[in-house]
Amino acid sequence: CVEERIVEHSLAIDYDEWAVDKMFCRLMERKLPITGGVVDITAQRRYDCNAVSRMKNEAVVAMALTHHLILSQGLSIEKTLDIICAYGEKYVLVEFMPLGLYSGSQVVSKKRLPHSYTLGNFRKAFQERCVVREELEVEKNRILFVGELM
Repeated sequence: CVEERIVEHSLAIDYDEWAVDKMFCRLMERKLPITGGVVDITAQRRYDCNAVSRMKNEAVVAMALTHHLILSQGLSIEKTLDIICAYGEKYVLVEFMPLGLYSGSQVVSKKRLPHSYTLGNFRKAFQERCVVREELEVEKNRILFVGELM
């Protein structure tokens, strides 16, 4: 959307400083109007001007994020979606990786997936927060949910 100039400006955040630095280098090469920032979206802040209110947008896109929050940080599917949806005003696009950390040919993590970490549970939780507009299998371990917030 940014390359086609459909949107004038975009914001990309990640809690991984290395990933943001890498993105910044790519943005400099392509001269795209995207601002990057290092933000831990799970941090609970207790002041008026928090990250959610500063960064709330018409659409929020969460790619390669849910499995980190659920599998690495131990958040529930419901809490993860609550956090992501808080940043959106109208639309939410969220990628779910049913196989967990998966490289495309093998499982990256030997850690067993939690019993609750299923496509069905994710779909149910997403439908409780959004009207589902699309559910697309992008590749073997990447399912994109496109929803409109209720």
